[in-house]
Amino acid sequence: MSGRSPHPEQGQARFLVEVADPSEAEEFGYTVNGLLVSDFFTPHFYDPVTVPGTRYSFGGHITAPRTILRGGYISWEDSATGEWWQQTWFEGKEPTFRRLGRLSGSGSIREAVDARTKTVSRLAASGPSSKPYLAARTLTAHVKESTGARADAWRAQIERLKGANPAAKAFKAKTKGKKAK
Repeated sequence: MSGRSPHPEQGQARFLVEVADPSEAEEFGYTVNGLLVSDFFTPHFYDPVTVPGTRYSFGGHITAPRTILRGGYISWEDSATGEWWQQTWFEGKEPTFRRLGRLSGSGSIREAVDARTKTVSRLAASGPSSKPYLAARTLTAHVKESTGARADAWRAQIERLKGANPAAKAFKAKTKGKKAK
């Protein structure tokens, strides 16, 4: 996506579209079916100017175009130089810029940026004994258990319906002999 670079000394930029990265910290997330999901930006995120009343992210946490929140980041290519940059806000009181240089490789731009920045999930980096990590693991286990139970109930219902259908019984009997050959 093209637009004005967040860096004050740059002009036009080509952004890597990653809808949840500018606001990915858990404090800006919300839950869906008991799972914490990240806030994400709307198409207005790339607007050239701020317009009052415009929704820049689903949760309303982003209040101006091309703005990142604490815990987030954004990546772009400077159209004039061909170099890639990021604005990150992982530490400190305000975001910082980091120059990634020219990217190379045969993979995706996302892979090239990750390789250059050594990006690791901040949840995984927090360690297996951290509260956010343990909470995420527990929630994931509950969702898997619930989803699995629902899938088992549907399978049982399908088997009951197949057994109650005389045509299905006849087909099953006919094909059973063919499988043995």
